[in-house]
Amino acid sequence: MKIVIDTNVVASAIFFGGKPRKLIECLFNNRAEAYVTREIISEYSDTVNYLINKYPKKPLSLSNARWMQNAYMLLAVIKIC
Repeated sequence: MKIVIDTNVVASAIFFGGKPRKLIECLFNNRAEAYVTREIISEYSDTVNYLINKYPKKPLSLSNARWMQNAYMLLAVIKIC
């Protein structure tokens, strides 16, 4: 399956887990292929950083260290168009 992951899904995976997190895990397990542009990657980063700064007391579904590790893993499995 080939997909484009919306920024809201990435943010929800980080902050809440649930089905968005399961979708990201599908990428890590090679059950789906994600395609993005460099602009979308920038939007992911901008949005997540904005939310982390806006809600500093909001617990993440992943620790910051784990999120960074997963972010690098995500970049390794998505295909840039």
